[in-house]
Amino acid sequence: MRSKVHPIYQLIREARESWDTKMAQQSRSLQEAVATYRKRYSRPPPKGFDRWWKYVVKHNVTLPDEYDQIDRDLVPFRSLSPADLNRRVDRISKLQGTYTLRVEHGSLRTSMLFDEKDIDGAKERVDGQAGLILPIAKDLEDFTAVYWVHDTPSGLISYNHRKELLNYLDEEEYFDPPRLRQSLKKTPDYDENEEIDLSLRGWKAMCPADSLMGLELGNTPAAYDPSNGTRSTYTFIADHYRSMDLCDHPEIVPLHGSLLEKDPAASELAPLFVLSKTTLHSDILGVPVEQLVTGMRDVPWEEKFEDRLLWKGSNTGTYYWKGTSWRDTQRTRLLKLTNDAKGEVEMLSPPKVMNGRSISQGLKKVPIGEANAFYHDLAFTGQPIQCDVEDGTCEELAAEYRFSGLMTHDAALHYKYVVDVDGNAWSARFQRLLSAGSLIFKTTIFPEWWTDRMQPWVHYVPIQVDYSDLYDAIAFPSIAYLALCRTSFNLTSQFRGDTSGGGGEPALAREIANAGREWANTNWRQADMTSYVFRLYLEWARLLAANRADMDFVYEQGME
Repeated sequence: MRSKVHPIYQLIREARESWDTKMAQQSRSLQEAVATYRKRYSRPPPKGFDRWWKYVVKHNVTLPDEYDQIDRDLVPFRSLSPADLNRRVDRISKLQGTYTLRVEHGSLRTSMLFDEKDIDGAKERVDGQAGLILPIAKDLEDFTAVYWVHDTPSGLISYNHRKELLNYLDEEEYFDPPRLRQSLKKTPDYDENEEIDLSLRGWKAMCPADSLMGLELGNTPAAYDPSNGTRSTYTFIADHYRSMDLCDHPEIVPLHGSLLEKDPAASELAPLFVLSKTTLHSDILGVPVEQLVTGMRDVPWEEKFEDRLLWKGSNTGTYYWKGTSWRDTQRTRLLKLTNDAKGEVEMLSPPKVMNGRSISQGLKKVPIGEANAFYHDLAFTGQPIQCDVEDGTCEELAAEYRFSGLMTHDAALHYKYVVDVDGNAWSARFQRLLSAGSLIFKTTIFPEWWTDRMQPWVHYVPIQVDYSDLYDAIAFPSIAYLALCRTSFNLTSQFRGDTSGGGGEPALAREIANAGREWANTNWRQADMTSYVFRLYLEWARLLAANRADMDFVYEQGME
């Protein structure tokens, strides 16, 4: 803790360098895109890649090389033979709670296996996915994609099985249970259940034995409580995707409603498309279109007069009842932390306040009630939902947490800082929040289709799931900190500056907010989402084809 440079400065500098490098290295021709694809994935792109490239050029889709999430999702399925994969698709298409998208000869057909009346917005979800495909259906190869209609992910395979699948891929062979079954049936000890060990349970079974999860070194921590004592380290997120890796960060499990007290069972690899997943789930990530907004009115940064951090929303994130530790879930923890009035919080001073002090010298304990009043305006809205009335949990929620009325969109536009947090699954607000031109603090365990295509600390501020960095992050750009600590640090000047580090935190906040808004306006359009699924479905069609080699794209001169 000897450094005299505020760590956020370093994070912003490194993030900008990474972003500039990524932008400069993007392919600018079909030939370059093919070469980049081969270099990244050690195989030719799928048939139709040239049609996808024409779409990219026509719609000015930036970052045409950044689709690594697709490869991460599909790698295990490449170990399955086309016949086996198609059998699995057919089997899962009969599962209740799914809908199926089929493209044949350029035409799209949809079918549903759920009751629209039982799931709010389910039909709109199907229509949204169809809307992404319709503009490009004529340019797609034939495929069948089965989607889970619910918000949450579904599939989990054990780490041992995942490793087995990848070993087959390395050996250029297929993991083919039907063929394996026929071979095993010739032995007297054959047991069809021994093909895949489905008895494995728990998050540990999904991780390598030498990972922190596998070693059980991330034993269940208490939720972050600033009154528990001084922190020995100050950790901000540098790589947001890696911070979501549950195998490396088992401490996340008891802090999130999607993971808390779950005892997941390993299953076979199922070709199911979903709209949200963790790094451990084996589902294929699609592109949700919920709450996409265009042409939304915003308020220039200079006209945003509210310096407090805003969050208003419902108490989703889990089902609240006596049988679960619902107080430890992401939304209730956030509300308790930011509305607490008792105790102290240790905060890392902004650079102007540190004024050459080391990080350890720049620490300051302040009354948490005062800090929360200065920094935070967070509340649940309406009445408690997703809770058990009979066991009194709804009443406890209403008594223990701040509830307020709904906030209008126009009122929210005047807040400079907004935090985005997961609900029952991913947060569908993020695009709308970015578009409003506020600085967004984002905490999540769900990688999304855009994760590889954005840059934390350039477009938004990533926040730890335990919120241990939240006070330090909001203090960095906030003028309020000076009023809070002026007497203690004997300050006389206002909190002003520029991007060189001379106290320019409000300026940096404005730059990140503006960059996030610009990114949302130019990279989170319908065309950008369609570009993602265009490439995803070309890859998927190749995997389903009887002869995958025939579905490779071969570049020839003059194809530009």
